Amino acid sequence: MTKRLRNRILIGIAIFLIILGGFVIYLLREVDKASNPDPDFNTVFTEKYDSDRFENIKTGDEIDYVIDVIGEPFKIDTIEFFEQLLYTNSPDDVFFIEGSDGLRFHGGNDSLKYSSISVNENGDIINVFADFEIGGKSKDQLKLLNKAQLIELFGKPQKHMICDCKCIIFSYSKLKEGPYRGKLPVVELRKIMFKENAVIGKVRRDGNPYNPYVGTCEVIKN
Repeated sequence: MTKRLRNRILIGIAIFLIILGGFVIYLLREVDKASNPDPDFNTVFTEKYDSDRFENIKTGDEIDYVIDVIGEPFKIDTIEFFEQLLYTNSPDDVFFIEGSDGLRFHGGNDSLKYSSISVNENGDIINVFADFEIGGKSKDQLKLLNKAQLIELFGKPQKHMICDCKCIIFSYSKLKEGPYRGKLPVVELRKIMFKENAVIGKVRRDGNPYNPYVGTCEVIKN
């Protein structure tokens, strides 16, 4: 093999490796886009929505004024009272789903124990979702208690979620049509909360557009 031929082969191999490396980087970027949420890419806003006008909406503004300023919302939801108490040995590994008695878990904790208890506005226990019995009491026994008795017997929960808005939600953003980026449909949420025809709050964060409770609940960690 001549020196010139050997050099050509080496150059060809180098070019091939560069092209292959570029292709691998491209694939990794595409996988990252598909796996990780991109709220900016995923979000569509109403035609009249404007960020500055949205920010200028204040508590006490009436519905008619809001519609005049930023237009009609994509959808209107009415959300009810919801409260959930969580007893667990690892609060950092268990997460609430706003407005739902379901839970999300951080994987890999084989020793995780939890008992999630939903109560109504009167403090009565309406549902128990657990993998262990608090104080040796069964789910049916726990349902005979109320919130005050539960805390008196077992102390404050490690986590507590309360959704007490009981209000109307105007949503000014939604998930775009077609493919979205991320394992879950995360968008830039823009919501306005009304009670008795007046603004009581706004939601400006990323989250699931299909869950009207997102941004309206308070989570307390004890």
